[in-house]
Amino acid sequence: MQLGDAGPAAGATAGPLLPFCDSPALVSSDSGVFFPSASRKRPREDSSSSHVHRQLLDLNRLVVDHVARLRAELVGRLRRILAAAEEGASKRLRAKEEEVELARKVALALEERLKSLSIENQMWRELARSGEAAVCALRADLDRALAEAATADAESCCRGDSAAARRACRCCGEMEPTVLLLPCRHLCACAVCGPAAAACPVCDCRKNGHVLVNMSD
Repeated sequence: MQLGDAGPAAGATAGPLLPFCDSPALVSSDSGVFFPSASRKRPREDSSSSHVHRQLLDLNRLVVDHVARLRAELVGRLRRILAAAEEGASKRLRAKEEEVELARKVALALEERLKSLSIENQMWRELARSGEAAVCALRADLDRALAEAATADAESCCRGDSAAARRACRCCGEMEPTVLLLPCRHLCACAVCGPAAAACPVCDCRKNGHVLVNMSD
């Protein structure tokens, strides 16, 4: 038999091949069975804990990102709400300012109108007073003219003039004189000739007015 072909030694029994006991990964027990040592479990525990730690970090990062997005969205919404409220308030404020300005302009216009009406009222009062004064003066002139006419009639009667000659119009010589010419105050024209006369037929004074005298009793 050759040396290279030597088989198992005589009397040796074929059994299970066990790893050497001096391996750091195995530990023998009293029953001769080897178990993995604790040094083989630590790397797995460390890797699982690191994986859990990474997952926790990722979850924390997701939560932080989500919270940041929610906060940004809430801030944006709040800013939009505040901007809309501010714009609405500014519009209402501008509308109120326009109303106040319009009311101020209306008040100024009413004040100006009141002043103009007061001035106009004062002018009308002055005109009324002057008109009353003119009426009083005309009445006085009329009374004086009537007195002078009565005196002239009396003098004419004393001179023997007829009533028809004394009461005849100086223009037409037919109708009774009922118009007092101004400014000379001669009662010498009838109701037809007096308004058409340009001058007094008695004194030839230029007429600037006339008064119709009611001669009825």
